[in-house]
Amino acid sequence: MNQHAVVNKFSHVKPGDTEFTGGGLRDFFLYRDLGIAAATGGQVICHLVKANPDMPPVDGTGWHRHDCDFQIVIMIKGWARFMYEDKPTLVQAGDVVHQRRGSCTISTTTRRTWSISKSSARRTSRPSTCRRPPTRCRR
Repeated sequence: MNQHAVVNKFSHVKPGDTEFTGGGLRDFFLYRDLGIAAATGGQVICHLVKANPDMPPVDGTGWHRHDCDFQIVIMIKGWARFMYEDKPTLVQAGDVVHQRRGSCTISTTTRRTWSISKSSARRTSRPSTCRRPPTRCRR
């Protein structure tokens, strides 16, 4: 993981403590901060993500690479279709996906009302783009 000074604070965020807001990585998502980044000095990011009803995605996320040491997605509500490298994947409510470091992903179809919990041990602040991978995504 990152080689930064250890920050390890207690954090307890209740549903009314933070709101879903825009301004995140993708305009067609709304994000709710869960306080984990502040509690860990940015070592781990955890937020709830849901579809933005005012801005539905037109072309999905586009191919992008997950350049973080650890990332999981927990589908809380709804469903989404993804391509993880060359593997079509339907992620439904209750599913948990580990997105390995360096994996290329694209979301292809989502339900208009869905939400996920996304946790990352941060290496970079934004995923990098990648072309549609052949069988294996390369840097």
